[in-house]
Amino acid sequence: MDDALRLRDERYHDGIADQYDYLVVRPRIYTIGLLLANLEEGFTARHSMLDLGCGTGHLLLRYARQFQTAVGVDHSAGMLQMARRNLDAAGLHHPLLLRSDLPSFLDACQSRFDLISCVGVLHHLQPAERAQVLQDMRGLLRPNGRVLLAEPVLTDPFPDAITAWNQAALGGQRNYVGEIPEDPDEAPLEEGEWRAMLQSAGWQVDAESRMWEMSTTAERPGPSERAQILRLLADHPGGNVLALLLRAD
Repeated sequence: MDDALRLRDERYHDGIADQYDYLVVRPRIYTIGLLLANLEEGFTARHSMLDLGCGTGHLLLRYARQFQTAVGVDHSAGMLQMARRNLDAAGLHHPLLLRSDLPSFLDACQSRFDLISCVGVLHHLQPAERAQVLQDMRGLLRPNGRVLLAEPVLTDPFPDAITAWNQAALGGQRNYVGEIPEDPDEAPLEEGEWRAMLQSAGWQVDAESRMWEMSTTAERPGPSERAQILRLLADHPGGNVLALLLRAD
């Protein structure tokens, strides 16, 4: 990503940081958990984790208690400020938060990690930069470590029932992005090209999960809403979000 694009992306994420959890993360935190649940069983050692593109810290909130050391990296100062606030509110004071773009951090980092997560980040990067990040992550992984990725992929249109659910869950006031401007650099990945890029970078898929992006009316939906979501997902297999747990060749 050239300097102009990087600056535009930083300004975008700084500008939405104080709205991001309310409009994007909290309506999806339950379904993100569904997406990642079966991949978490494949985590190996639990000494250290690195979250690339940590945003407001939702993956650190989910996993950092399981690790002795945790590091979150993001290029947006606004997002990191919200991440620190969220982590402190949860009593998680040990994660280290660093401001950096991913290529610069990966090039300079001397530490090694048992888990590297990079969720909802790679589709913001240009293809060459994406390939380089996937290659450079190998050098930061401890032996037998794992990488957790999740990205939107190009697919058929959303099933009507899923679209209707999301519109109702969000009160009909906002779509999947919310009441914030659309990210100028956001573009779902072509799945075949992404898998080929992973293979070229020397990654093997240990486990995978996919589902339709779905929202809830509350951060912690009640039993009835959870049951409806599970039923909709069962009735409409596949999805536009693909999560992968990887190990190095």
